[in-house]
Amino acid sequence: MGHTGAVWCVDADWDTKHVLTGSADNSCRLWDCETGKQLALLKTNSAVRTCGFDFGGNIIMFSTDKQMGYQCFVSFFDLRDPSQIDSNEPYMKIPCNDSKITSAVWGPLGECVIAGHESGELNQYSAKSGEVLVNVKEHSRQINDIQLSRDMTMFVTASKDNTAK
Repeated sequence: MGHTGAVWCVDADWDTKHVLTGSADNSCRLWDCETGKQLALLKTNSAVRTCGFDFGGNIIMFSTDKQMGYQCFVSFFDLRDPSQIDSNEPYMKIPCNDSKITSAVWGPLGECVIAGHESGELNQYSAKSGEVLVNVKEHSRQINDIQLSRDMTMFVTASKDNTAK
């Protein structure tokens, strides 16, 4: 059985062995690409909007929506530690108090996560400490997508304000 709600995000690891999906059914799931077998189910209190593997394929992150009285979080799980998956407890959970995350990508070398928000803000979160490293408001409306350049030295954002920066 799979998701029972809209799937908002999909990411494959570097060797396309596993795929990660996030859904409006309040879950993030890990799958085996070859067999289609579900390997892990991570339940959340609200919809999972963004998800992704780090570049080594060992760490996953996902963000949840700010809805139904629950605030937005970015959660980090280490797939090498089965106890995190079994207990549904991430090794780090970053609260996003002001505005939900609408797009997120891993930064260079998996050292940070770059997140775009509903408010048009961009945050760079440390993947080690959870600290907000950079916070800027570059758009007047929601950031819909973030894409990194091939060499990961730059990124572009696309927004509902009809601009890409």
